Amino acid sequence: MKQVIATFAFFIVSTVSLSAQSATTSQESPKAAIDHFLTMAIDGELQTPDGWRKAGVLFAHPNSMPYGKPIIIVGDDYSTRQTWVAGTHAEVIVTYRELGRIDSSLRYSSPDSSSGKIVAAYDLILTNKGTSVLGSTTQTARAQWRIENPQRFAWTGLASAVRYVTERRGNATDPVIKRNASITLMKLRKFQP
Repeated sequence: MKQVIATFAFFIVSTVSLSAQSATTSQESPKAAIDHFLTMAIDGELQTPDGWRKAGVLFAHPNSMPYGKPIIIVGDDYSTRQTWVAGTHAEVIVTYRELGRIDSSLRYSSPDSSSGKIVAAYDLILTNKGTSVLGSTTQTARAQWRIENPQRFAWTGLASAVRYVTERRGNATDPVIKRNASITLMKLRKFQP
C-alpha cells in the first residue's frame, strides 16, 4: 500500500511540475504582443524617449524615436485580429480610427483618411534575438514574438493626447505654442464622451 501511495504521489508531483513548466515556457501569442504594444501607445508611452525605448523590445529591429514628426491620435475603440501563424511567422491585423495629429508646435490637424477606420497589418517573427535602438544585438532566454514592421511614428490615445498637450502648454513659454495648445485641446474635447 505504501508503494501505491508513493507512486501516486510521484505521479501527482510530476504532473504538477510538468504543467507548471509548460506554462512558463509557453510563448505569448502574436496578438498578445501587438496588444501590449497598442496598450503602451494608447497610454502615451510612445511620446517619451524612455517609453519609445521600452516599446523597442517588442520590435525585431527597433529604431530611434522620430523627433519632429506628428503624434497620431487614435480612438480607444481599436481591434486586433490574428490572421495566421506559420511556424515562426505570424500576421496580426489592427483596425483603428484616427482622430487627428499633433505636430511639434502643438497644432492639431484632421485625419488624412476620410473613411474613419484604418487597417494595418503587422508581421511578427518568433525569435530570441533582437536589436537594440543603438544597433547592438540582444538575446533573450526564450523566444518572443517581435514585430517586424518598422516603428515609424508615435501614436497615442485621446486621454493621453489631452494630458500631453495640457502638460506641454503649462510648460511652454512661447505664446504661439500656448495658443496652438489651447485650440488643439478644444478640438480634442469634441471627441470626448
